[in-house]
Amino acid sequence: MFELFTWGIALMVVAGVLWGTFRHRDTLHPLVYTMPMIAFMYVIQPYQLYTDRTLQLWFSGAELSFVQGLNFACTATFFLGCIVGSKGLQYDVRRSDFFSALSPEQWRRKLFWAAIVLGGVAFALYAYGLSNVGGFVAAYDSPKGGGWAASGYLRDFTILSVPAVVLLFMSRGTTGLKKWDYVLLGGLLLPTLVHGLLGARRGPTFMGIAALAAGWYLAQNRRPSLWQVLAGGATVGALLLLLVTFRGEIYLGSYFLLGGGPETAEMVEQAFSETTEAEGGNEFVYGSYTVLTAREEGFYWGKRYLTYLFVRPIPSAIWPTKYQDVGMGELLTNAGTLVESSDPVHGNIPVGAAPGFIGDLYVEFGWGSVAAAFFLGWFFAFGWRRMLTRGGLWTVFYSVQMVLSLYLIAQTVEAVLVRFLVTLIPTVLAWTYFRPSQIPPLWSRSRHALKISSSKEEVSV
Repeated sequence: MFELFTWGIALMVVAGVLWGTFRHRDTLHPLVYTMPMIAFMYVIQPYQLYTDRTLQLWFSGAELSFVQGLNFACTATFFLGCIVGSKGLQYDVRRSDFFSALSPEQWRRKLFWAAIVLGGVAFALYAYGLSNVGGFVAAYDSPKGGGWAASGYLRDFTILSVPAVVLLFMSRGTTGLKKWDYVLLGGLLLPTLVHGLLGARRGPTFMGIAALAAGWYLAQNRRPSLWQVLAGGATVGALLLLLVTFRGEIYLGSYFLLGGGPETAEMVEQAFSETTEAEGGNEFVYGSYTVLTAREEGFYWGKRYLTYLFVRPIPSAIWPTKYQDVGMGELLTNAGTLVESSDPVHGNIPVGAAPGFIGDLYVEFGWGSVAAAFFLGWFFAFGWRRMLTRGGLWTVFYSVQMVLSLYLIAQTVEAVLVRFLVTLIPTVLAWTYFRPSQIPPLWSRSRHALKISSSKEEVSV
């Protein structure tokens, strides 16, 4: 049954990519970029481990069938949620969204300043973190380097560089960036892409690349070809694997960065081999372990997510024992998915391991995770649909969904939840402050009369 479920997920992955590309005519549809991630998590990794007969050393045949059956069911409902949420809408290059069609030039100039404000905050906090460790060179002259700040808020808000990049592209529309915009873009990418590459971190690296791609294509109402998406995705995936595999050798002045590493093909082969090894930190192994343990010990039934929503935002300096006081002290280890284990069969579970979104949902809701996966798929499609039809702030919203998709699929819902709020709340505030009165707010559902700046004509939407 394990093999049958694995092949079933593989078929859904292919169907999802083709469905988003040809049914919705959009290579940036959620199915196109999330399904390949699901393939790596629940097809490539387990299939390699299973054929090497190393996965069987960790779990029995019945356990593997149960876990992969859950993965199959959640993948299917995620797929279905994307289809339902898309409502049959298709991308059309000839059609502009509401915001692009009716935005006056004055509003685009304000978008530029909104990008400056958000990007300035991110850059200032990033520079502050670097100053705390002695500067840029000192921060990255050792493996997994970077800045430091005592407050989690000071570290988290550097992610505002992501919406700043998207807003910069939107402010220029279809005309493209100006000469000095590239200098600004370089500064905006420091807290994500540069930090990710020099610090050998997958998340920030993916965020920087995804923000560039999403901002450029969405702002210009263009799409890459399917082959460009697949080739680009494979290249980015290989880069992320290389960062993990050679993390101890990536730092300023290292022999590796000076060209002393092995050939590219050899590095990729080594990275893939190490990523598909059956050890406690492997996403599929850890995810399977969390599912089986939760099946025996019970589920959170929403308590963990609520704690992250309402308790985590309170600074630890004000309430240092907040998790223990609400009875959720286990959240301090691996987001509460599984505490450290000394089980002689499964070995020690490393701190920082993540189970993937399906394992995380199962720990929270049991078989209710199947319904939760449907909602996640619908939520991605909802953002895509609003981006196509309304644009504006919804374009930023959907860009953030794309940028954080890796955290969701490969890590946990909590990893996305906090970053989503940290990113969108300041962005909405900045958008609201700079927004002209004739542009309706994000949450508006009523009909509005808008004036196009170049004429007196009023258009109702």
